[in-house]
Amino acid sequence: MKSKLEKSLKVVFWILFAAACVALYIYIYVVPDISGALTQTAVLSYESRQLTADARCIVVRSEEVVRAEQAGSVSYYAEENVKTRKGAKVVDVYPAGGTAAGYVLENTGIVSYYVDGYESYFTPEKIKEIDPAWALELEAEPTNTVRTSTDAGQALFKVVNSDSWYVALIMDTEDAAKFAEGQSITVAFSDSSEDQVKAVINSIEEKGNSWLITAEAKRFYEPYLRIRTCDVQVISKTYSGLVVPLSAICCDEDGNEGVLVKQIDNSYNFVRIKRLTTSDDIAIVVQTSFTETNGAGETVTVNSVKLYDEVLRDAEDAQVDEE
Repeated sequence: MKSKLEKSLKVVFWILFAAACVALYIYIYVVPDISGALTQTAVLSYESRQLTADARCIVVRSEEVVRAEQAGSVSYYAEENVKTRKGAKVVDVYPAGGTAAGYVLENTGIVSYYVDGYESYFTPEKIKEIDPAWALELEAEPTNTVRTSTDAGQALFKVVNSDSWYVALIMDTEDAAKFAEGQSITVAFSDSSEDQVKAVINSIEEKGNSWLITAEAKRFYEPYLRIRTCDVQVISKTYSGLVVPLSAICCDEDGNEGVLVKQIDNSYNFVRIKRLTTSDDIAIVVQTSFTETNGAGETVTVNSVKLYDEVLRDAEDAQVDEE
C-alpha cells in the first residue's frame, strides 16, 4: 500500500514540476512578447537610415584599346591596374623573322589587360545615349588579353586615360525620384565599405519605361577596370534622428504634424515634429528642436521630441492639450 502511495506521489510531483516549467517558460518568453505588442506607448530611440535605390549599373571609362599591328610572340612589361607614365613600354611583339615592335603609352594612364569589346561604345561622350532597354539585357564578360602570341588586329592591352570614372544607372520611376542633378551619391558595389564609391550626378533623363542617371566619380576603384555591367545599390542620403511609429503621428488644428508625449501625471501633450524621411512603418524625425519661418517671415525655433520621450502609439482618436 505504501509503495503505491509513493508512486502516486511521485507521479503528482513530476506533473506539478512539468506544469511549473511550462508556466515559467510562458512567463519568461511569451508574456513579454504579448505585453510588448499591446503596449500603448513607444519610447523614442536614435537611429540612422539610408535612402537607397537598386539600379543596373553600366561602368563607363575613357579608354583606348591597343591592337597588334602584326602577328608574333608577345612580351609584357607594364604592371596592370597601376598608373603608368607616358612613354613607358607596355608590350613587345616579335614577328617571325622580323624586328620587334614595341608598344608604349602615348599618354599617362592605367594599363589593363582585360577588354570586353564595348570600349568604343561606352564612352563619356556617348554615356547619355545609352538605351536602358538594351543595356538592361547586356551581359559583358571581360577577356584576358595576356597570351604568348598574337595575331594581327588582336587586342594587346587597354589604357584608361582619365582620372574621372563614370556610371550609367538604370532604375524605375519611383527610385529615380529620390535623386537630383548635382547631388552627391554613393554607389555600393557590395556591402563592404571598400566597394562603395562616391559620385556626383551629371544628368537624369527618362527613357522609355526606365530612367537613365549618369554620374562621375574621382576615386580610383580597381574593379572598375573589369566591370562593365552589374547590379548596385545607390545611396541617396543618410538620415539620423529619432524613430517614431507612423501610427503615433497626428496633426493639430492647424495641420502641424506631431506626436502625443506622455507626461509625469500620465497625461499626454501634443509636441510638434519635423520628418526627415519615412520608411516602412516608421518616420525619422528631428531631435529636440527645429527651425521654421512663421507667418511674419521670421525664423523661429520649435521645440520638438527628445530622446527617450514616451509617445502614444495610436494617436488617431486621442484628445489632448497642446504643449
